[in-house]
Amino acid sequence: MNDKTPTLEIVKHELINDGSKLRAALPEHLKDSAGDFIRLALVEFRRTPALQNCAPASVVAAVLDCARLGLKPGPLGHVYFVPYRTDCTLIIGYRGLIKLALRSGDITAVEAHPVFETERFDVELGSEPKITHVPDYSVPRSPQNVRLVYAIAHKADGRSLFDVMTRGEIEAIRNRSKARGGPWATDWIEMARKTVVKRAAKYWDVSADLAEAIAIDNDATGYEEAPKPEPVIASTPEPVIARWSEEE
Repeated sequence: MNDKTPTLEIVKHELINDGSKLRAALPEHLKDSAGDFIRLALVEFRRTPALQNCAPASVVAAVLDCARLGLKPGPLGHVYFVPYRTDCTLIIGYRGLIKLALRSGDITAVEAHPVFETERFDVELGSEPKITHVPDYSVPRSPQNVRLVYAIAHKADGRSLFDVMTRGEIEAIRNRSKARGGPWATDWIEMARKTVVKRAAKYWDVSADLAEAIAIDNDATGYEEAPKPEPVIASTPEPVIARWSEEE
């Protein structure tokens, strides 16, 4: 190997010929599928020709990061490899964050939805917060028609936590992101879902894996969402202005 060796050849050498690094990074339950993981990573690499211009070490580091998180590259959208200048950055996808959230056992389900123009959407705060969303499937499901995005996490103890973001809030984050020309350009709705899930996760008992994934994603995309106020318990007599719910 020398300075003129193509990036793909160097990456293949690092992942295949010296596969001990990747195998060591994978969680125990995925170590037997290291070969499939490498194959999926190389397929994604070939699908994005611009990655050939990235420093090989950054490509290998991105692959090892998603291996450590146990998120497989590929069409499921758990992770994206995005070229940024001469580096390959690992962007965590919406489905990847949800997969990690469910591993903790504290969260039993997470859903995130866009709200399109003309759709009914009501939020009630107070002692019994709730969301009502009535879809209108006659509206084209395109990013241009999205006005809000929200996420709901259902916890094992029966409670539900939700957060809502306006289109303006989503766009402000996209405009600060280094990835605005990558998945934001091709998968705007999925990235918007991920953004509201990340903000909602600040109220969850997150696992170490999910916390690491959010940190990696914030570092890769070049932003960290502004902190939100601490949630106020529903029994507080003062008005509650917070996007969360706690159902007994």
